[in-house]
Amino acid sequence: MILIQAVKYIAAVSIIASYFIVTIPLYPLILLFPFRTRMLINLLVSLYSKLLLVFLRTKLTVKDLRGEDREKALIVCNHLSYIDILILSSKIPTCFITSQEIKETPILGQICTLAGCLFVERRSRKNILNEIKEIEVALKNNLNVLFFPEAKSTNGDKVQPFKRSLFQAAINTGHAVLPLTLNYKALDGHPITQENRDLICWYDDMEFAPHLWEVCGLRSLEVELTIHPKISTQETEDDSAKLRDRSFELISGTYKNLAD
Repeated sequence: MILIQAVKYIAAVSIIASYFIVTIPLYPLILLFPFRTRMLINLLVSLYSKLLLVFLRTKLTVKDLRGEDREKALIVCNHLSYIDILILSSKIPTCFITSQEIKETPILGQICTLAGCLFVERRSRKNILNEIKEIEVALKNNLNVLFFPEAKSTNGDKVQPFKRSLFQAAINTGHAVLPLTLNYKALDGHPITQENRDLICWYDDMEFAPHLWEVCGLRSLEVELTIHPKISTQETEDDSAKLRDRSFELISGTYKNLAD
């Protein structure tokens, strides 16, 4: 078992390394042509995400409730792990917004930079208007943009209250908000509970490399993704608080707490 786990870990690291090799030449282009390059990078991230999910033997069930509307949107989702990125990107190529803390995390930060992520400084509100403006420009340049309004990954006990500020970007650009709910259902065929959830949830001070080692020890993973109908800004009267609350209602209403 340890040998198989070690082989999977080396293979996972090799896949990540190959992503670096492919995308490093694109890094200067992010500076010159930020949005066109990010659109290409989003497709590459989606491709690599699908590869890693197959490698991790992930069974993903999708409940798509949005109808025929496939226009670009500001996307929001609950957040439990870096695995979320693979699942979400595999279904909807998107530009992720993440924290400056993640950017400063060894390995993971470099991956996020080369994945074309936008970074926000959650430890300070001084730059929030500039960060909202950057999101607006990305939306106007025909990118899907996704952020986690809980502001950090959690242990799965419940969906934490959403932060309000970044919802303003949808109002300022007239884009709809697309809420998603992630539910991790089973590990190695067993339901996910408080006892085994740390094998998939990644939060607080957990280190990336040791956690990835544990993930590579799993034989299978079952996940459910619910894609909710879009919320128009007109529906919430161009009020970011109402937009936040409606998104929270949809996401938390379909989330199964791992504490139950």
